[in-house]
Amino acid sequence: MSTTLVRAEIAKFLSNPTPEVLCIRGNWGTGKTYSWNGALLDAAKNKAMTNSRYAYVSLFGVNSLVEAKQDIFHGSVDREKIGNAFDPSEVGKNYENVSTITKIGANVLDKWTGNTGVGASIVSLSIRDQLICFDDLERRGPSLQVGEVLGYISQLKEERQCKVVLLLNETQLGNRPDFDRYLEKVVDINLRFAPTALECSEIALPGTDKTSEIVKHYANRLGIDNIRIIRKIHRLVELIADKLSAYEPEVLESVAKSIVLLGWSHFAPETAPPLSYLRSKQSPWADILPVGDEVDPPDPKVQGWKAVLRKYGHDYVGPFDLVLMDGVVDGYFDQESIDIHATHLHRRTKIEAANIALRRAFERFDYSFTRQGDESVADLCDVFRKNVEYVALVWIPHVIKPLRTLGYTAEAQELIDLFFRQNEGNPLAFSMADLRDSGHELPEDVRQRCTDILQAQKPEYANAEILRRIGNSAEESFLAEKMLGVTVEEYLSIFRSHEGEALAAILRGASYGRSITNPTPTEVEIMDRAGEALRTLAAESPIFEMRARTWGLIQRLEAEETAERGE
Repeated sequence: MSTTLVRAEIAKFLSNPTPEVLCIRGNWGTGKTYSWNGALLDAAKNKAMTNSRYAYVSLFGVNSLVEAKQDIFHGSVDREKIGNAFDPSEVGKNYENVSTITKIGANVLDKWTGNTGVGASIVSLSIRDQLICFDDLERRGPSLQVGEVLGYISQLKEERQCKVVLLLNETQLGNRPDFDRYLEKVVDINLRFAPTALECSEIALPGTDKTSEIVKHYANRLGIDNIRIIRKIHRLVELIADKLSAYEPEVLESVAKSIVLLGWSHFAPETAPPLSYLRSKQSPWADILPVGDEVDPPDPKVQGWKAVLRKYGHDYVGPFDLVLMDGVVDGYFDQESIDIHATHLHRRTKIEAANIALRRAFERFDYSFTRQGDESVADLCDVFRKNVEYVALVWIPHVIKPLRTLGYTAEAQELIDLFFRQNEGNPLAFSMADLRDSGHELPEDVRQRCTDILQAQKPEYANAEILRRIGNSAEESFLAEKMLGVTVEEYLSIFRSHEGEALAAILRGASYGRSITNPTPTEVEIMDRAGEALRTLAAESPIFEMRARTWGLIQRLEAEETAERGE
């Protein structure tokens, strides 16, 4: 039942003079207490509740009905005082009321109500004809039984003409069948409180500031329906927002998206994909590369986590995510670590903005029967010039071919020269690896200029360093050609002489071709020979085999051999 419907039912309950017991049950943190307090305050202000007195009692840690009765007595206030801060003078009025009822002097009464059952019985005489809310039953002390509480609630209704509200976290009730039997006998109105994630986020963050809006958006996408968790996540996003003030707004948006997921995983591991699972997904092909010989059927829980991440658009955890994960767990973020990754993310947002600008320019260029050539070419060239710092090589064939086809050769050459000047000293800008899957070829003169630059600036790396650099940055995949002719024995030597992250980076480089739809012959050769080396290592011990098969290169060779045999 949504927030609106529950509040409507609460309003009916409060306006009805008949003594009744209302139960509002739902998951932890969904806003049961918040919604009850809001509806109660509205009714009190509008004089739409029949009871003239009210008490709220949290049973958290309460070990006896004596304590509960004393809390009701001390917490009872007049209807007009509902929502006000605690006023000690109200407790004094409650004592005066009991003294009047019992004819016992205030000094004697004070002695009896210290901590005894006699005192609790005396003060409880004043508990009648009022509204009482019991919260946190599932967190009561170990000595207080559910049956005792429900029995007392029944007594309050039947003998004291009280209206009683019971707020329950139904996921932590323990012996549920016994509890349900008790509840059925006592409760008159039983409401299931199940607000939507959007309703919970609006309750948690009623503001319209930038960080609140971002957190609400992503919390809703993940279906987070716990108000406390949403507020904790919002605090983390506000913490990091201060550290990202020097960057583009899109950087905060991207970082906040990660923090909402990571915060959910940290604060609610029983419902969210846990952090341990997220740490296992540190590459785009983490779900493709098998671990050992996986023959067990997929775990439904893991499949569910994968579906959540896919729908959220967060298929794997990158290096920046790992830094953010540490911050979420620690409760603070290190500025230096943030800056290292935020600078890269800042550039990525600029690149994406340039890509969007060029795509829109091409929409104007391609789809018009009113704009003539000079106007369209001027627009396209202007967009290219303004964004050249963030234009990737893959755009060159898209831009240059139509210009040359239409005879605008001078403009085409100007843009080519501008691109090369802008990226002078940055050989990675001339890597042609990304063009392989784009379906477009560089003009021959541009291709030759790129090749000359790469050959002139490419340092001489050892074979292990080449694989490591490819593994750490796909942008350096052009180095793969240096591995042509390297023997299986050399791969074996490389794998045996490295450990830890250094070896992991090398193996990522060796298996880089598995992440590409159409790997080059060079990348195929690297995978073949690295796979043979790993197969040799796998034969040496079971643990070596488990480690070697993690990268999928042995399985790739086996699949090819099976296909060749026609099996």
